[in-house]
Amino acid sequence: MHGPLTRKSSRMSLDREYAVDMLQGNAQTQEFGQVTGKRVLIVEDEVLITTLIVDVLEDRGVIVVGPAATLGHALELARNEPLDAAVLDVNLGTDTSFPVARLLRERQIPFFYTTAFANKVHPDIGDAAFLAKPYGIRQLLHTLESVLSINDKPG
Repeated sequence: MHGPLTRKSSRMSLDREYAVDMLQGNAQTQEFGQVTGKRVLIVEDEVLITTLIVDVLEDRGVIVVGPAATLGHALELARNEPLDAAVLDVNLGTDTSFPVARLLRERQIPFFYTTAFANKVHPDIGDAAFLAKPYGIRQLLHTLESVLSINDKPG
């Protein structure tokens, strides 16, 4: 089995409550081995979601860069840090993470968006991968492995 699940809730904008499923312990570390040792930028302005993402990724050996909760901090990290991939929340308060995505594309760093508004696809998302909130940890890890595999394919 996969171990016990805990449902954690976070109050997000527009008074909507979203839950993130979190696996406790390292029950699935080997299943997502491709993420181990990778430097991943986390851009998320919701503290509880950030904490869950960081905990899960660090449990699997990911080197978390950030996290960044503001556009300015995210741009600074995306510009200056060595990165293997990034997880970008679309909405950062009154800003979006689209400028960060443009910078990552210039640097050829794979990324994916997370958004609670998947039914309102913004043109700036383009062909980028995205994960609709609420999402489970397995979905997060599979999506991260998927974008990381883009750079691992022989050219």
